[in-house]
Amino acid sequence: FSGIYTPYSEILAVLSLNAIFMVLMVPSSSALIAKGKAKSVGLLTVASLVMNLVLNLILIPSEIFGFSGLSLGPLGGGVSSLAASFFLYASLRMSLYQTSGLKFSPKTFYPVLPAAVEALFIYVFIMFINPQRIFILLPLVVASVAIFIGVLLLTKQ
Repeated sequence: FSGIYTPYSEILAVLSLNAIFMVLMVPSSSALIAKGKAKSVGLLTVASLVMNLVLNLILIPSEIFGFSGLSLGPLGGGVSSLAASFFLYASLRMSLYQTSGLKFSPKTFYPVLPAAVEALFIYVFIMFINPQRIFILLPLVVASVAIFIGVLLLTKQ
């Protein structure tokens, strides 16, 4: 690795947040499928895919219809994926609540809490210290794994 990849760290941070919503939606979609609502899950997934595609067309190109105000370049792909994943997660949760009355519980976030804290640590570290050499990157990896395990133990997961 070298410094040429540093500008893409923002994209990785956004995609890391996206992964959290991807993990959180699995129990909701599984519960809906088990309740015989596979068609609803499929339709919501297709709506999310269409939303992602439309947002990609708006946020990625440097100019669209002569307007460049919304262009984020490659970061736009990550942002559109995050928005579509959040939409799908929220839609699945609402659908699950409507079909079963199952309310949202903060405990839903417990499995991803260690990863979220670890990702936040890495993001803050990268913002203040530019780890381009292995001697800096290796302690970062060790510290982030220790943080992950620590939060895992604190939340009794």
